[in-house]
Amino acid sequence: AKLSNRKPKSAVVGSNVQNIINRRMNSQLEEEDIVTDENKIIIPAASCSEPRQSTNGVQFTKSFLGGQQLHHTGGDTFEYTLTDLPDDQAGTYYLVLRVCTVHLKQQPLLLTVTCNSGGYVGDNDAVDVMTIPVPYTVGEWQYTEPIKMHLSPGTNVLSFSRETPNFGLTIKDITCTMTT
Repeated sequence: AKLSNRKPKSAVVGSNVQNIINRRMNSQLEEEDIVTDENKIIIPAASCSEPRQSTNGVQFTKSFLGGQQLHHTGGDTFEYTLTDLPDDQAGTYYLVLRVCTVHLKQQPLLLTVTCNSGGYVGDNDAVDVMTIPVPYTVGEWQYTEPIKMHLSPGTNVLSFSRETPNFGLTIKDITCTMTT
């Protein structure tokens, strides 16, 4: 997925994120579109750059909220590549995931953020590793507690994994909100 100052086909720019979410739920936006506005990036869980198709540990399924969702089991990694992040959108963000769980005991998500301004990931890139506690949601959609992360200008890769054994975790979307 690409982010830039111009309006790429895969981004919707506007100040009213609620209207964008409502339009997405009414199927007026493509499910794989990454939505941005002045201080927010919304990443649909099914738009990951790896894997692109379902695997044993990462399945893409239809969602009752409309569109697609990602269901994670096992130890597979799934990741999102944000390219061409402009300088004015680089900075510290709060990240939350909209998740659904049906089992009391959950393994946390491990998030690795790799940043590179040269457009490709290399040995000298900044890397942050964070733990995201996964709540027991009793089968309802709920947001994780926010965690702070840094996005740099250029390319940023968000990689998620969990230790095994773990119980299923369903993710609808990931929201990154710039701190002030």
